Amino acid sequence: MDNFFKPRSIALIGASKDKTKVGYNLWQKLKAYPGRLYPVNPRFGYQRVTDIKVRIDLAVVAIPARFVPGVLTDCVAKKVKAVIVISSGFAELGEAGVSLPPPPVPFLGPNCFGVANPSRRLDTTFAKVDPPPGNIGLISQSGALASYLFNWARQEHLGFSKFISLGNRLGLTENDFLEYLGNDSATKIIALYLESFADGLGWLKLASRISRKKPIIVLFGGQTPAGRLASQSHTASLSPAGAVVTAALNQSGCLQAKTITDFTNLLEVFSLEPELKDNDLAIVTNAGGPAILATDTASSLNLDVAKAVDVLGDAGAGRFSQALNEVLKDKTRDAYLIIITPQANTQIESTCRAIVRRFRSVKKPLIVSLLTGRLTETAGNILRQNRIAT
Repeated sequence: MDNFFKPRSIALIGASKDKTKVGYNLWQKLKAYPGRLYPVNPRFGYQRVTDIKVRIDLAVVAIPARFVPGVLTDCVAKKVKAVIVISSGFAELGEAGVSLPPPPVPFLGPNCFGVANPSRRLDTTFAKVDPPPGNIGLISQSGALASYLFNWARQEHLGFSKFISLGNRLGLTENDFLEYLGNDSATKIIALYLESFADGLGWLKLASRISRKKPIIVLFGGQTPAGRLASQSHTASLSPAGAVVTAALNQSGCLQAKTITDFTNLLEVFSLEPELKDNDLAIVTNAGGPAILATDTASSLNLDVAKAVDVLGDAGAGRFSQALNEVLKDKTRDAYLIIITPQANTQIESTCRAIVRRFRSVKKPLIVSLLTGRLTETAGNILRQNRIAT
């Protein structure tokens, strides 16, 4: 699997000088990779991959679907160690698609968005925003959703250890990459967007084992009849019913996100915060109502919540800071939630700076809920730049 993420040599089959082609975008991105790079195109570089004199660890294929079977034959003859097929036009089109038998080589795709290993400057995607480096391992059946997440992560000061787009899963599947990320020291949490299971029973066994050592967060598409139909034309997959998915994820110890917002919130918290050791939660707030709602939610999750520390609506940064000092004296608390709402005397940015100072040496989970609408941009950045989840 390392040939997908740490290749010494890459052949880009379909490299192009035409700025309107995917092969052009891929070529420009791959130029940043420190390994050896070989363009394959009858009008640009090598005629065929078999013409390259050195061994090829990874071939990335971005050509019209009708030419892909022949190119894969060349890759097998060349003994290429791993192949990614970006090209679409296969089983996702039904009978109109090009038939593509699985090649006898580690194979990702077709109809996929590529892979990335940001810490090594490897990016075989054609996303507009490069994925920033970090500790989230992302597996996705949607390239567009991944592209959004790259942009979101950059804005939130988060990043990715590895990224994998599954495409039609003719060869390798989510199970193969889940196993890989489970053993990857650079990956703290594993995130997946799926529309079906390639091997549901295998998933249950694998995820049950890996979720004991790393959080696995799953966003599952195609949970309605209309959504299941849409997934067939997207990645040639048939989604299981929603109840089946929920049962499988619960049984395997995974966390299921219901929306993209849930998904990104979970990614942020698990990426930034240390592991929760026990279930005692402390809440500090300047608003009673939101604290009550938070207490209800925490209690429903079997967290032990003491009465919230309410600094009242007229509190400035000083009073918040004093309250935090007192709360931190209680060493029995395992996690902290701070809720800030915009009232007349609320000093949002100063309060956030006080939070950063007070929690700099605290190695316990902390979430700051900024219920301040558009007033939070600068304050949110203060927290995110200091690795505090909001």
